[in-house]
Amino acid sequence: MTMSETIKEALKAHHLKWLKIASSTEPLDRDLVRKAIDTSYKITGLEPPELIVFLDSPLAGSLASGLIRSRHKSVFSRVVAKPTDFMTNRFWKKVRDAGSDEWWAEVTQVLRTYQRQFAMRVQQPINWAISFQLNASSRRFGVGIQEDQQVLSYDTLNTIFSQIKSQLPVADHGVFDQLRRDDFQGSALVNSASDQSRWSCSFGSHDLERLEMLDFANSTGMKLGDLKGLVLMSRRCGWWWPFERLCIVTARPTILNTDERGRLHNDLGTAVEYGDGFCIYARHGAFVPSRVIDFARSPSYFAIDHERNVTVRNHMIELYGMDKYVRDTGATMVQKDDYGALFRKDIAGHEPLVLVKVRNSSPEPDGTFKDYFLRVPPETRTAREGIAWTFGLDAREYLPKIET
Repeated sequence: MTMSETIKEALKAHHLKWLKIASSTEPLDRDLVRKAIDTSYKITGLEPPELIVFLDSPLAGSLASGLIRSRHKSVFSRVVAKPTDFMTNRFWKKVRDAGSDEWWAEVTQVLRTYQRQFAMRVQQPINWAISFQLNASSRRFGVGIQEDQQVLSYDTLNTIFSQIKSQLPVADHGVFDQLRRDDFQGSALVNSASDQSRWSCSFGSHDLERLEMLDFANSTGMKLGDLKGLVLMSRRCGWWWPFERLCIVTARPTILNTDERGRLHNDLGTAVEYGDGFCIYARHGAFVPSRVIDFARSPSYFAIDHERNVTVRNHMIELYGMDKYVRDTGATMVQKDDYGALFRKDIAGHEPLVLVKVRNSSPEPDGTFKDYFLRVPPETRTAREGIAWTFGLDAREYLPKIET
């Protein structure tokens, strides 16, 4: 059975509905969350948790989960994994019995493509950022860490730990006293949080991979009722960790910015930010430290020339504008031929910036032809060689009839 255009549009609309859920920055309603948790537990035959720990970020949730897992039994498998697996198996049995499994396989593939895109562009980067912060927190700040992310301050971490401690039973407070004695550095407790604990959770509003397809099946009349609690949770909170008699629930971000391709992006502020200070700076899906954003607000070529990190410097040049940077810094033209001109800008302590200046063969609306610069490898010797490189050719192979 071939998928009709109507069904394709329905799938797109369904995904946009889930994308809106995943992009929500609405504050959570604790009463509604409690009701959804009760439903999620009761469906599986478990008593609802006696205590719900409300935290502001998935980083805080990962820390809390890792720090208490030795004292509290996780029921993630029973509350989240097994119900979704059971409903998935029931769904496929129904479609096989109806003889529509090939059609549904095509539907599933379409939605999985959407889900993978969201996971790669939003959910997984947030998880990578959590891993980075946990690893950075267990070492001395500023030593031996990547420079493409912002490291949280002690003040922010202390705020997070205080929020966790204030809500947990007194019997669990000992882990926090030990954590402060360790001063976070090399702490086995923080390392335990960077273990697999964050994977023993539901991603809440970001749980497209687990719930979106089954929710679509429900919308067609499948009646996969055991997912009701999980779907409710996805509409009401961020990531959450179910334990016996205790559940950790985190808020959705207060800020979530993406570019036109759905990648985390904000040139002038945080791409993702949570209420406790956990945040991510990113440009077109690439992590950057906050100084790149500071630069974007007040750009100067002096800051570019004094930036030691090559990746960070490249972001700065992109924000400043390659053409403007070449003009303002007085890059030297070192070669010119019929194909263009080659410029070189030496940067102390780093490889030189080499660019080829070319003229766009297509006129602007006013009839003029715009010149622009393309960055090429530092060993480039001629403009022809540089332009050829941008096409994946060597200079001898580059014999254009028309440049585009």
